[in-house]
Amino acid sequence: ENEGDSGIHNLLSGSLCEESENYPYKDILSLVEGGAASLAGFSGKDSFGLNLHCLSTQTHQLLPIFFECLLEPRFCKKRFASLVGETKETIIFHEDSPSSVVMREFAKHMFPSGHPYARPTYGSLETLEAFQLANLEDTHKSLLKRSDWVLSCVGSLAKEEVQRILNQGLGGQALGLYRLNLTVPDGRVDALPRRNHIKMQKEQSHVVVGFRGLDWRSSMRPALDVLMAVLGGQGGRLFASLREEKALAYSVSPILSYGVMDGIVGGYIACSNQKVDYASEALCAQFDQIACGGPTLNEIERAKNHLVGQHELDNQSPETKGMSMGLMELYGVGHRDFLAYPDKVLNVSVDDVINVARSVFKSEARLCVSVGG
Repeated sequence: ENEGDSGIHNLLSGSLCEESENYPYKDILSLVEGGAASLAGFSGKDSFGLNLHCLSTQTHQLLPIFFECLLEPRFCKKRFASLVGETKETIIFHEDSPSSVVMREFAKHMFPSGHPYARPTYGSLETLEAFQLANLEDTHKSLLKRSDWVLSCVGSLAKEEVQRILNQGLGGQALGLYRLNLTVPDGRVDALPRRNHIKMQKEQSHVVVGFRGLDWRSSMRPALDVLMAVLGGQGGRLFASLREEKALAYSVSPILSYGVMDGIVGGYIACSNQKVDYASEALCAQFDQIACGGPTLNEIERAKNHLVGQHELDNQSPETKGMSMGLMELYGVGHRDFLAYPDKVLNVSVDDVINVARSVFKSEARLCVSVGG
């Protein structure tokens, strides 16, 4: 999204399943919920789409609704106004939430002005106020002409049957007429403020210490996953040192977000106002220490086992598997990346983890943002 239309895809994702050319809202609700299924749009910083999760026996009945909601939705002015109002309430809520404010301010300072990752995906009060129903309709029409659509299907149906259903559902729809060209200021910010504090009259302080991370296509991604798993969890370094040993925080966790462009990596800590400076320094020290000395072999093995085990759990869910494989294909990584992920993690060496730590956790590229009293 460009800055002026920030939040439009979030509104569109909430509008897709309200009504279509041949299915009134009540019919969609009855058929989807009556079939123990879910049908919903989704929107993120790099993607937009529609997701159907249903029993295999319901596929033939629900896919026509899926395609109609995707290709021929009807946008209701009343529902549009309601969505805008709900999103405004969401923004107001986040403005009063220190944990939301600290993440928003961190992104705003970490990425260049105008970068899509520097602003929330739900937009702003200003952009929402300017949107009209026609903006929703125009955005949907332009999306159907994009050439980077990906259809992902996981289930018990045979491949040939899925292809037949997809061809029948898409009909003569002309997807893929052009690729989106969006100029994004992707350069790294040269002069980061080392520390930025936002005053809020709250009893607790919230701190984020972080760095620019990697994109989805980076070969170092499995090593970074292992590194962050070393830091995370109740058996990880952050929890053990900052909460258990030093009693600095009531909440502490790593932060890791990839993107089609470089994402972010770092840590979050919530503590009392009296401990905010010490907690911030201690969190920074954790990144310096692991970049300097690296993790132990035992820590790496624990992290690998966690990541592979979590992947196997995800692999049991057709919905998670389908979404992950579809997004990896969309982001240019390829759907097979999801299937090959455990082997990539298991092949990560101690040197791989040390190298990615030293590449990412550079003190001169570190940003610390805090919110509180």
